[in-house]
Parts: sequence; C-alpha cells; structure tokens
Amino acid sequence: YTKQDSRLRSFRRPDMVPKGHAACRNYGLTLAQGEYVYFFDSDDLLAPEFIATYLPYLEKDPNLDFVNFRFFRFAASPKRIIRTAPAKPPEVPLIEAMAGLQMPVGTQCFLWRKSLLDRVPEKWRPGLFFGEDQEYYFRLLHEARGGIALDEPILFFYRRNRNGLCYRLRHDRRILDD
Repeated sequence: YTKQDSRLRSFRRPDMVPKGHAACRNYGLTLAQGEYVYFFDSDDLLAPEFIATYLPYLEKDPNLDFVNFRFFRFAASPKRIIRTAPAKPPEVPLIEAMAGLQMPVGTQCFLWRKSLLDRVPEKWRPGLFFGEDQEYYFRLLHEARGGIALDEPILFFYRRNRNGLCYRLRHDRRILDD
C-alpha cells in the first residue's frame, strides 16, 4: 500500500526493539506524527470509507479523545461473517460497559486522538501474556476527556485466526498451564 499511497509509510522493527505486539506498537507511537492513531493488525480489514466515516467525530469535537466502534468477525472471507461485536447499552456508562465486555474493547476498536496517548506516560506493557490492549486502553480511558461509542456503521473486519492466541485461549485451556 505504501507504493499506492504516499501518505502511508512502513517501518521495520530495529534489532534494539524487542519482539512482540507491545514493543512494536510502542515503537510505532514514537514514530507517529499525525493527530490521530489507529492500531491495526496485518490480517484484519477496513472498509474503504473507514477514515472518512469515523475521523470527523474527532475533528468536529476537540473534547472527544476517541471513537469506539463495533466490528464483524470473519474466518476465511469477510463475506462469511461469524458474528458482530456487541453494542454498548445506551444506559450504561462507557467504562462500565467496557469492563463488563458489553462493548468492543479490542485493539482495533478505537480511533484515538494522539494527544491522549501522549498524556499517558506508560504505553503498552511488554510481557503481558494476554489482554495488553484492554489494560492499556483502560488507562487511556481514565485520562480521556470524552469519547463516543458507535453502533453503526460497522467498517472494521476482524479475522478469526485459529492459530492466534485469543482463539486458542478460548478453545484450549491447556495453554494457560504452559
């Protein structure tokens, strides 16, 4: 995509940066120069109108530090949807809905204002076995001035990876014993 769009850049992890999601995302944050940050995994998909749809919420309201949105989960093809992320019940405060898993809390379910990420000194915590995104996001939400959770439209497609840690933890409890 970097050849198709000059606004996109790709970086390789230097040897001095440890391997792993957390360390690589922290490294990416040191390179980020824009006003907004979106964490995206290489095997997931975004609809072409993703940015044009969600970014205006942050641009129009300087008191919003994030946009949260639902997703479709798919296996081999996004045409075969397995299920959708839950919608936040309107009467439940945002952080309570997230803590009760009544709304999506995954890595790719937020578009962030970079100034919020800059206000929280400790970033992703390397070494966490599972849930590093939720742990970091709860700290961000504690500092956020405000945000919005949208039920529609759903423009992010999360690939269910049978070899991934999340899938294996849900289906093979022996992993926790290793």
